[in-house]
Amino acid sequence: MRVRFFLFFFMFGIMLPLFLATTRQSGSSSSQLGKPSVKFKEWTIGRSDKGTDSDNKVHQSFITSTGTECRFKASVVYDGNQGDNVSPIDPSTVSWTITDKDPSSLALNTSSVQKNWSGKHPSKFDASTSFNVVGTISVPAYTPTAKPDLCKDENNHRRHERTPTHRGNTKLGFTLVFSARTQDGQDIKPAKLVLKQDEKDQIRQEYVDLNKKIPQRENSDIYSNWAGENTYDFGHYDQMHYYSSLDTRYQEWINQMNTDYRSGKAALTKGDFTLNSGYRNPHHNYHHAGSSVALSPHMYGYAIDVEGKDFDGDGTLDRQDMVDAAKEDMPNRARWSQLYSGTTHVHADWAPLNWASIARTDPTPGAAPPFSLPPQGTDQPVTAAPAPPASVTGDCGIHTISTSQAANHASTN
Repeated sequence: MRVRFFLFFFMFGIMLPLFLATTRQSGSSSSQLGKPSVKFKEWTIGRSDKGTDSDNKVHQSFITSTGTECRFKASVVYDGNQGDNVSPIDPSTVSWTITDKDPSSLALNTSSVQKNWSGKHPSKFDASTSFNVVGTISVPAYTPTAKPDLCKDENNHRRHERTPTHRGNTKLGFTLVFSARTQDGQDIKPAKLVLKQDEKDQIRQEYVDLNKKIPQRENSDIYSNWAGENTYDFGHYDQMHYYSSLDTRYQEWINQMNTDYRSGKAALTKGDFTLNSGYRNPHHNYHHAGSSVALSPHMYGYAIDVEGKDFDGDGTLDRQDMVDAAKEDMPNRARWSQLYSGTTHVHADWAPLNWASIARTDPTPGAAPPFSLPPQGTDQPVTAAPAPPASVTGDCGIHTISTSQAANHASTN
């Protein structure tokens, strides 16, 4: 009987109060503050326009700054009202990294990374608070590939069988990651921004890599546009940079040939001619078609190469007559037309009249200007509230005392 009484007294009179006292002094995981949620607000990658919608494929796409560098700028903000009992981000713990790299040889230049915060201090959970970064990603230079047999055949029925070969048909991409810890040392859920070139920027990347004038993503002037695969597309992709009036100019050229050389004979139509070339993406233009022109109008959809035609039935191709008709003094005559030795076609293009000057003086991509951070925030943090009193259980019951007194409580009770 005495043994059972002693065990009962030991368990419930001594051990349980000590266990409760220890638990209440140290706190429990259920009392830990919550973690804030964050999201990307805006970003600018390479030479692309600013993005603000992380679910929009156009906003996720980009072209690099140069053929070997991709500069970037981004900002992350608190995602809405964080509610009560949330620990704010400690700005000294913020880090920026990249993952999911394509190709894997993309590399963040850590020495280039600069970061800060702006707006209200992060401890205030204000909508103006922004965590900012600028930096540079190293991009492997592309390596020209050998001219494939397929690209030697310019016949219409084969040209769309080509597949892109620039950079091994890789669409550049990476994920920009924002990580941080809260003021009480918890790791927040990282914010991730997935960035991946779409086909239009994959094409535009060729202009960057070859250091050529880069067409805008959308229609930026009266001369250029983007079109799906069509009669004039001799490139590697399902779309092309296209001079929207090219089809009309081609028909006017044929009309002039009929006026000058087909009097009294059946008029020729587009179906009577064979197109040897039209739009050519830069990689195909230089590495496959073998162009040596500094700024080929074929790369911007202004030019076509048409197989020579025998107008008078004498068995010879009247290519010079075709050139003369293209240069005829008419409202929309070709900017340039010529014969090429060793070929049977005639070149004509309707590029802007100052195209030769543009080719010599218009800035090529070169080095894109660097990005800069917004001014560092100077707002002062929220003053920390005093620690709540500790509740400690002793033999005499529950007493509310200061944390500094808790250690002495058990010895006096």
